[in-house]
Amino acid sequence: MMATKRSTDVRMSYLNTVIGGTANEDYSVSGIQRIALAPRSSIATITKSTSGGSITDLTMVDTAKFYEVTFIPDTAKLGDVYTVQGTNRYMAQSLSFTIFGNDDATIAAGKKIHLGRFYSALFQRADGKWYLLGDSMGLNCSVGTANDDGDDSNRPFTLSGKNLGHALPVTDPTVVDLIETGS
Repeated sequence: MMATKRSTDVRMSYLNTVIGGTANEDYSVSGIQRIALAPRSSIATITKSTSGGSITDLTMVDTAKFYEVTFIPDTAKLGDVYTVQGTNRYMAQSLSFTIFGNDDATIAAGKKIHLGRFYSALFQRADGKWYLLGDSMGLNCSVGTANDDGDDSNRPFTLSGKNLGHALPVTDPTVVDLIETGS
């Protein structure tokens, strides 16, 4: 009697059925890859798609730019939570990240983040898509400390605010031209 060879596809299909469905068959990394901040007042126009599900055009006042924040990898976190407070309904948005550095330039940049009012933030996810936080009412620095976990060279920040809708994807192909990456 000749032995029957099983195909790998049959075994995979059986395993996926047993464990509850098909899993992603490749490695991937999620999370925020890039962040850029600008004062909300420096955004001239935000044009949304007819469905309101994306931002199709984003323009700045005069020569204003978003400024990229170099943060410690895997420290950026996003919050975009539907909130009901009395008769108000809004998205409680937050963006947390930690920068590294205890030099004068980093301390000065941190001070600007602390004292700045009503930011909007562009952030890029690992899939390459850009999103905008703080598009309607802006974000303020609600947390900013001189150290994190006893390491005085780490500087964590949280920007938070109330906004009228989720963080929307920015489909404008020129969005990267609005970001000043520094020297």
